Amino acid sequence: MSAPGEQRRQRRGVPDLRTARRFSWPYYGAAAALALLGLLAGAVLLPGERELALISFKGRDFEGARRAFEAQVSAERLPASVIVPLAEVYLYFGDVELAVDLLERYLRANPESVEARRRLIGVYEQAQRRAEQLAMLEALERRAPNIALMRDIVESHRYWNDDAALEAALARLIERYPAKADEVAVLAGLMAARGDGAGALAVLAKRAPQGLDYDGIELMASLLLDLGRGEDAAGAAKEYLSRNADDAGIAALASLFQARDRAGFALTLLAPFEDRLERSEIIFAEWVSAMRATDQAREAYARIGVQGAARPLSLRVLRLQIELAAELGDFDGAYKAFEQAAGGDIDLATAHAVIDLGLAMRDPVRAQRVAEKLGAEAFAGRPMLAARLGFARGDRADGETWVRRAEATPALAANERLALAEHYADTDHNAAARDIARQL
Repeated sequence: MSAPGEQRRQRRGVPDLRTARRFSWPYYGAAAALALLGLLAGAVLLPGERELALISFKGRDFEGARRAFEAQVSAERLPASVIVPLAEVYLYFGDVELAVDLLERYLRANPESVEARRRLIGVYEQAQRRAEQLAMLEALERRAPNIALMRDIVESHRYWNDDAALEAALARLIERYPAKADEVAVLAGLMAARGDGAGALAVLAKRAPQGLDYDGIELMASLLLDLGRGEDAAGAAKEYLSRNADDAGIAALASLFQARDRAGFALTLLAPFEDRLERSEIIFAEWVSAMRATDQAREAYARIGVQGAARPLSLRVLRLQIELAAELGDFDGAYKAFEQAAGGDIDLATAHAVIDLGLAMRDPVRAQRVAEKLGAEAFAGRPMLAARLGFARGDRADGETWVRRAEATPALAANERLALAEHYADTDHNAAARDIARQL
């Protein structure tokens, strides 16, 4: 039985201190430890000013983020973790100059920061401060050389249309890094434009032909032609086409040689692509032009006839057929080609050649049909052609009307003045004919 004192303690609910000593310290120690951990956890989980700013920023509460970040910034304190998002907030609100000022302050305090320089470059671009952007690009490329920065420098010079600086930047890029074909072509073009053809050719020759694009090979061929090195020009173009044989490139290079009075070399370029003459209009047209320029018009004209019998010809080839027919005196062929092309965009000069040929072949009826299809502007710039057609049709009044127009035209073309002189001679106005002849 328990002692009376013990009974009284139990009735009062007072704990036995002896048993309490055995159990209370571990219990209360654990409780205290848990409380301390709770306080520590609360201190860690409770966000500070910077964390609150970031929470606002990430939650797209940009007004709140701006106030919170700005509170973190002072003349002495410029933490990168605040500067970067605050600059982004300024840009969000369109305060570009504030973003520039903030990043410039940070960079003055941290001159070795490559990341700050990178961000400033982008902000300068948004602020349209191209000069500062270029200076920063140059400085950053010196500190951390890489091809992307060098290309940004090139584009900046291109934006400013500074050819001298652009040429220097491209030369640096090509010397230090693997360059693209178009970069090589642009550099060579700039050098050629200022008269350094030899330097331009040297730049191109180092990469020819596999390292050049079309612009590069075209420039190289042109420079070689300037130097009278036609064989080398054709050789470079031919090797390029052996690797890049698209129809447009083939035709364009052939056209280049023809424009430089080297039609024979054009045919050399086209020779490996004989099979494409049947299916590529642009290659066939260049071949016809080159044949015509090398005194092989009849062969070209016959080839057009063969193709025309097999399938409809394109408008471009029909124009060539008309020109060759007029040149060879085949009015039937010229008239048929014109009929096929009717409704297409046949230029007046080509149509006038058909009318001229019809008059020469004494066929004014079909010549008149051609004129009628041309409409109201049929004889623009050619009043004497209209006069000749009027006389050939037996319509003297119409012919005389056109003669008067020719006489009233102040800047009559040479061929028209010659036709007017012939008309005067035919009508016994010899003195007038001689006056015109003296002026020719």
